[in-house]
Amino acid sequence: MRKYLWRILAFALLVCLPVVIHTVYLWSTRLPDEITLATGPSGGQHRQMMEQLADEIREQLKLKVDLRQTDGSLMNLELLGNGEVDFALYQAGTEMLIKNQPTRYKQSTSFVANLYSEVAHVIVRDDSGIKQLTQLAGKSVAVGRKKSGDYAMSLLLLEHLGLSEKEIQPKYFEYDEIIEGFRNQTLDAAFVTIGIHADFFEQLADQCQTHYVSLPYIPAAVRHHISTSPYQIPQGLYQIRNKVSPQNDIDTIAFRSQLLAREEIPDALVESVLAIALSEKFLRHQQLGELFAHGTSFAREKPEFSLHPGARHYYDPELKPLINSNFVEGMEGMRSFIVSLLIAGWLVYRWWSQRSARNAEHQLDSYIRSLLLIERKQLELDEYEKPDPEDSQKLQKLLDELTKLRQDALGDFTAHQINEDKAVDSFIGMCHALSDKINAKLTRVRFDRNFAELRQCLERK
Repeated sequence: MRKYLWRILAFALLVCLPVVIHTVYLWSTRLPDEITLATGPSGGQHRQMMEQLADEIREQLKLKVDLRQTDGSLMNLELLGNGEVDFALYQAGTEMLIKNQPTRYKQSTSFVANLYSEVAHVIVRDDSGIKQLTQLAGKSVAVGRKKSGDYAMSLLLLEHLGLSEKEIQPKYFEYDEIIEGFRNQTLDAAFVTIGIHADFFEQLADQCQTHYVSLPYIPAAVRHHISTSPYQIPQGLYQIRNKVSPQNDIDTIAFRSQLLAREEIPDALVESVLAIALSEKFLRHQQLGELFAHGTSFAREKPEFSLHPGARHYYDPELKPLINSNFVEGMEGMRSFIVSLLIAGWLVYRWWSQRSARNAEHQLDSYIRSLLLIERKQLELDEYEKPDPEDSQKLQKLLDELTKLRQDALGDFTAHQINEDKAVDSFIGMCHALSDKINAKLTRVRFDRNFAELRQCLERK
């Protein structure tokens, strides 16, 4: 009797399976009632763009949208990682440039699209006496909030100019404070990295006597920092009444401003928001010329995080699951096939998991031995009291070897192994730690060399 009841239960489950699957699908893809967007500081293009995006989401998707003002890119990344916001704009390269910051947010954050270029502006007060950028030493310079993309770019620009943060008088100002500093002549210069259509530039031209300065050696800067791209600010871009600024074309560099989302957000929501952000109405209103001209090729360029599945469905519609309102009817004749497929899939998965575990253990031993060899090589460079002039090249070579080793490992191991296998996760963490150590040592060697050259120059004078 009990066996008979089990058979009836199994038959009932098979009959209801299509309805259950369809119900679960609808539940898993439904949009949330409320979402939160991170805006960035006032006066910047991040804030302008997210405010309009929020308006479009409310109008088209009928969702409640909250806006949260932040200091900038790194703070946006932290809020995404902590689950406090759902979408945010992020300046590519910020986390890498701001030293000693956590990297755990990468696993819970996904890339959606590039929207525009964040352009580095070097702004100098007219009566500051600064004729060349090498004269910034000892001057009062705005470098942005410490969790902003402005600050990350400021560190890059200082390094590019052969200066350190300690050699200037850094001011961690927001955009309103920068204008006030120029106006009352307490600020000599500023590094500002935002979109060219931000309201900040019109306010600056209207209230302050400043000019823009081109960066030297731009190809070298782009070569050293692969997230950057060369950029030219055309003469007269920031016009207000009869005042034209800049007076000449300004050569500089730029980062991509990336729209990011929490990894846990439903694919349907990300796909819908991306469709709004890439719509002609939104592009024209925000004057996103690069995105309007190049389309999805610009939107997908140089992602710093893994692509969200919802964004992948938008970019590659043929990969989107084909499930619609006729799903239940279509599944009626496939009950037995689905059950057989599930059983076969489970058996294959079990066999593959065991096989992958054995292979991963063998591969990991080889990668760990290579990692320890690189570790020993970099330790040998500490045995000398005085740095060898060739240390910089040796360290760079070790860093390249470590990068290739990490890339090979990420290519060999599956995403499941990286996320679930603690041994693989520990290996990746060891790679990151050794990379940070070599980078720190490389920076020290370069500083020592620069200071030695400076000392020789001073002695000759």
